[in-house]
Amino acid sequence: MSRAFEGRLFGPGLPGPGQPSTAEWSGTALRVRHADTEHVAERLEVGARGLDADQIQVSWKAAEGAFTFWVQTPAQIERLLESAPDPYRAPLAEVRRERERLARRFRWAWLGLGLVLGLGLGLVALALALLEPLSARLAERVSREQEAQLGELVLAETRATTPLLDRGPAVQAVRSIGERLVPAPSYQYRWYVAESPELNAFAAPGGIVVVHAGLIRAADSPEELAGVLAHEVAHSELRHGLRALLKSMGLRALVSALVKGGTEQYLGSIAAQYTELQFSRDAEREADRQALERLAAARIDARPMLSMFEKLAAEAARQGAEPPEFLSTHPDLAERIASLQAASGEQPRPMAIAVDWKAVQRSLAP
Repeated sequence: MSRAFEGRLFGPGLPGPGQPSTAEWSGTALRVRHADTEHVAERLEVGARGLDADQIQVSWKAAEGAFTFWVQTPAQIERLLESAPDPYRAPLAEVRRERERLARRFRWAWLGLGLVLGLGLGLVALALALLEPLSARLAERVSREQEAQLGELVLAETRATTPLLDRGPAVQAVRSIGERLVPAPSYQYRWYVAESPELNAFAAPGGIVVVHAGLIRAADSPEELAGVLAHEVAHSELRHGLRALLKSMGLRALVSALVKGGTEQYLGSIAAQYTELQFSRDAEREADRQALERLAAARIDARPMLSMFEKLAAEAARQGAEPPEFLSTHPDLAERIASLQAASGEQPRPMAIAVDWKAVQRSLAP
């Protein structure tokens, strides 16, 4: 009987969603194979990860960098546990105990939720109020690797409907401004320009930022684009997109994911609706505040950010259309702009962005 078990390998040179791989213990080392490549890993760190501690993560460092091997399904986890060598039996036994503790905890959570829902329709408002804290709690259990996989799904859905540029003057301009705004990123950011006339931009989970060509054409300067990018990067670093997706699952699915684990089955099915999600008032205000902080730290003038917001809102009103997604979430746009105007006056002296903006716009000529 084979002692091998399957999982996904993350690390340098591998795709964002990870590489399907097969592993097998060899003494105290772990041999991980994919295609014609084999990694022999030693000095491993083993632990439980994921929702409900339902996944096992094996990590190690090699000359190329840090690698992580995820074992996710119950059958493969059982194979890993059964064949593990002595040095790793104790930590893996603790993984089993942790899963049992979480199972008991969430049985009580189900009981408590059942009591609340059983009180009738009068408590519907309370149930809705639980969406925000529960989605925030669930987001904490989603690893950066899982978030990157979700971002890949959103990116694939976007490519299916809209051509994306990943090189050229416009992409280079977006990347250079974006990297100036994220000096210490939480993700490996990727920047794209969508060949679309819409005045829009969005940040997908895992550090994927998409700017529509129409937005670049509408901006009078790179500083106006920088304001929009700062706002989207703030959403990304604060994991607002992930939390909005989790919240859109609804209360029942949220509790099920917290109790049983396995957000993938829910997130994969709603990735297509990502660009239609709306952030909460608090999330938008938080992104506005952090955008100003990032512009100040990068010594980029924040005033064009306000003029861009005003311009886009006015243009949408003139055409009788909805404002871009990052402006259309709330009716209090005037309040947001006024608040940003007050805060932007306290910024340090800015430094101009060295980009030939007219050349960038000409490269996107229809």
